[in-house]
Amino acid sequence: MAPSRKALPLDFPESVTLLLHAGKLDAAREELAMLSRENPADPQWRYQLGRVLLAGDRPRYEEAIRHLSAAVQADPSRSNYHLWLARAFGIKLEHGAVAAAMTGAPLRLARHFAKAVQLDPENIPARADLFQFSLFAPAVLGGGEKRAARHLEKLRALAAGTLVFDQALAIEALHRGRMEEATNHLRAAGAKDESLAGHFEFQLGIIHMSEERRDAAGAHLARARELGGALEAPAQTLRSDFIRNIAFQKARVELERNVRVSVTPMGLGSTSKRREAVHPHTAALHEILSEIYEAGGDRSKAAHHRARAGLSRAA
Repeated sequence: MAPSRKALPLDFPESVTLLLHAGKLDAAREELAMLSRENPADPQWRYQLGRVLLAGDRPRYEEAIRHLSAAVQADPSRSNYHLWLARAFGIKLEHGAVAAAMTGAPLRLARHFAKAVQLDPENIPARADLFQFSLFAPAVLGGGEKRAARHLEKLRALAAGTLVFDQALAIEALHRGRMEEATNHLRAAGAKDESLAGHFEFQLGIIHMSEERRDAAGAHLARARELGGALEAPAQTLRSDFIRNIAFQKARVELERNVRVSVTPMGLGSTSKRREAVHPHTAALHEILSEIYEAGGDRSKAAHHRARAGLSRAA
């Protein structure tokens, strides 16, 4: 089931929105780069370009940080400029936590998340991201359980009953190992917007599979395949109400690289090798994943999971 354009509201120019809905990420980046060059005094184009540079499987976070930093410098009063700069630092940490930490990225991330909320206390996505950051970050970076609880309560007052709040509740439940509760919250979010329902099932399937809960993984992945839209498209991840789920990102990296990943205040941290247990259902799970990635246009990952399915059968 392909999401309709109406179901995916974006705050980009019409020409860029059309490219994003068509999955033409490079063309959207080129269009925004041209607008930025043509309007050097207007920071909104560097802000928009920075956002789109973060989308997709291979986010160009260094370029995004450069453009978003320029937008913040040009107009430091915009809450969303700080929010997306913080997100850029977060994605940089996910792709290389140790090296990025040495450049001070965790401190910059914390500072810009806090600034986004300070500038606009009713910025719901900023509040949701600051809540998630606080779950993992130590007090010295502005995190901790008490701060996370306060941010969640403020988010409840602003956004109870919304897709964003459902995702925040799911992230808290995942952080505490309450899978049934997380499932209920993500399904509630999917019920509010069917264009995301398949992706939320995919998130749950990947998390279960990384923990070798095969029956649950199979049920969620099969449902994701049936619903469609399992893979997050740029038009989804650039929505203001789409929250990046660190538990899902961790599980996906573990499955793709066959490793165990720690979650630290600096993002996805150290890795250690793991051996995927031989089980009759493992091959079937990889086959479902290969079909999902094939349907999503990612032939490389589809081939990867077909190969993993073959290895599981051979074992």
